[in-house]
Amino acid sequence: MWAFDDLGSELRLIDVDHLISYIHSGAHGNIRDLVASSAELFFREGTVSYLDQASMVVTWSSVPRIVLNLEFRNDGVVARFEMLLTTSVTDITLRELTIEQAETTALAELDCLVDALRNARLKPASKEWSPKSIQN
Repeated sequence: MWAFDDLGSELRLIDVDHLISYIHSGAHGNIRDLVASSAELFFREGTVSYLDQASMVVTWSSVPRIVLNLEFRNDGVVARFEMLLTTSVTDITLRELTIEQAETTALAELDCLVDALRNARLKPASKEWSPKSIQN
């Protein structure tokens, strides 16, 4: 998702061996600190947080795949999602979306989410949202 591209890039700078170790040992406090310090570069404080759940796929024949369960919270919008990190890719899977002020259409809800994401950022995202981006 366009709003989290730079956060994903920042998280991929973390030594994957450390992330694997933290996930394996259940050191969620360490992961929470890493996510918070990375998120503070792009988002207002407290808008992106780690939900103390992560997984990994580590095999001899492929690059490690790290999945972090995160939450975005701003302007009455709560989005819980998984962020997949690989060597060069950040992928977002939205798991739950709650909007405090219920909207009448899916497009209106999407507008609320986009506005909440824009308002939470410290500076505009490197890529902006467009209706065509949801097709990717």
